[in-house]
Amino acid sequence: MTFRLHGVDIRSPLPLDSGRSGGQPAGGGGRDGFVVQLELEDVAPVPSEPPPGETLVSFSVGEQPVYGAARQGDVACLRMYDLCDFEVGPGRTKVRCRPSPDADPEAIALVARGAFLAFLLGLGGECVLHASAVSVGDRAVVFVGGSGRGKSTLAAWACTTGAAFVSDDLLRIDGSDVPRWVGRSPELRLRASAQELVTGRRGKWDVRSAVDGRLTALPPVADEATAAIGAVVVPLPSRQAHEVTVEQLDSVDAVLVLAGFPRLEGWRLHSAIEAQLDGAARLTRAVPVFVVTVPWGPPFPSQTMETLLARVLDPSVPVLGSAP
Repeated sequence: MTFRLHGVDIRSPLPLDSGRSGGQPAGGGGRDGFVVQLELEDVAPVPSEPPPGETLVSFSVGEQPVYGAARQGDVACLRMYDLCDFEVGPGRTKVRCRPSPDADPEAIALVARGAFLAFLLGLGGECVLHASAVSVGDRAVVFVGGSGRGKSTLAAWACTTGAAFVSDDLLRIDGSDVPRWVGRSPELRLRASAQELVTGRRGKWDVRSAVDGRLTALPPVADEATAAIGAVVVPLPSRQAHEVTVEQLDSVDAVLVLAGFPRLEGWRLHSAIEAQLDGAARLTRAVPVFVVTVPWGPPFPSQTMETLLARVLDPSVPVLGSAP
């Protein structure tokens, strides 16, 4: 089976789209002719220490290591502790996945299209943001931030007002001076608190339950495989706020904020770190970046989202911090 994710065609025995096509045909090498063959190896215990070699990535939450990566010769290994290893061969076209004996294939597929794909693209010197995005007319609105900042909820909320779904949790941007988003995700993943957004839409949005207890949904998708970005939003969800407030960041602050939200945290590889900084700089030169305080639900009224989208996409609407 071949799955197209964020402009990359991945041939995989795992269902990387959760059984959803995402509206894009597979095959043909994606946007850049980039085809990856992912093969499942026999199960084997995943060591609790980082893989050997030059450290590329190291990430922990508190004292708990989550993943690490290293390179020996021309092979790079991303280790998801207690789950699996992904070994990337020369040219990044062949990947061997070695699951732990008790690994859930759905959990591996989830990691493969998130952290692993960010690792694969980062090895190639691409900027990959921790972000979700929707298309409004001919421009995308990008919601960027760390885990739990409401990116997926905001994307689903925007789709209830007529926006088209682009991406969830991972956003690949191209290398042009005016960056564009590249490719799409197969679904939105929502926490239980956002269930209101899919109520009554199960027939139209293909809503399912995921292995980690979240809801997954596929709203109507954008027709394009790549398009312009109109605005970047750094959300501040607030249960105390009563209205949407918007502040435009200056260029220096905007670069620092965006560079701080790579999809794969803990990079030690200089070329990957530089790619994130370069992508953030190009994006902030071309697109306004806003910090937006959002009255947080449930409920999630349509008018609140319509106000947010209008204020970040309409240059005639004054916002805090914008040029006079």
